[in-house]
Amino acid sequence: MTATKGYPGIDGDFLPVEVRAGHHDGYERIVVEYTGTGTLNWAAGYSEQAIEEGSGFVIDMAGDTFLTLWVSGIGYPNDGESIDLQPTGMDQLLTVRDVHVDAPFEGMHTVFIGLDKELPYHVQVLPDPERLVVDIKTD
Repeated sequence: MTATKGYPGIDGDFLPVEVRAGHHDGYERIVVEYTGTGTLNWAAGYSEQAIEEGSGFVIDMAGDTFLTLWVSGIGYPNDGESIDLQPTGMDQLLTVRDVHVDAPFEGMHTVFIGLDKELPYHVQVLPDPERLVVDIKTD
């Protein structure tokens, strides 16, 4: 597992607002964009299943293994608002099979990336706008 030095810091009220995917030479990129303030921290590792935080339900996703990112510094949506983000650009991907961004739960949320096998990855947070960027090496 890899993580930022400050994980699981709770300084923030970020909300995910957009998910994009793209294929590049040698890697595929997933970007989760946020609005809000504070500090985004994350931990990442591979899981055998995509498990919804809070309920423990298995999320139905394509893939045999799941790169799972636990993101802290997350707020809660306004009353009555739900977060149902559908990633754009999935039709460009050859290696990533599926992406699911889970709703906030106790100051965190989870991002699942479905793959056929574990592959090397790199995660970073970039500013203006604040975004979590995940690069997954392709074969």
